[in-house]
Amino acid sequence: MTGLDFLPDGRLVAVDNKNKKCIILDERLQRLGTPYKFKAHPHSVVCVSHDALCVTFGGSVCLFSLSTENTIRLAREMITTSKFDSI
Repeated sequence: MTGLDFLPDGRLVAVDNKNKKCIILDERLQRLGTPYKFKAHPHSVVCVSHDALCVTFGGSVCLFSLSTENTIRLAREMITTSKFDSI
């Protein structure tokens, strides 16, 4: 895992750089929903609100929406001229 953050309701969001996945965990660290599979290796994650995540990659920052059923969907990709490891 290369990035962790908590949603306001206590769920944990984790990005797994090695396996290119984002997972949502409950307070007992049980997986919720289906992990999101990235095309590239993620670096870091931050929970922007109760239903939005931001993930950094080598040359981009992506905004994801999170449904009440713990489904993660890409909302926007921002290509950057610099490389960011954390956010």
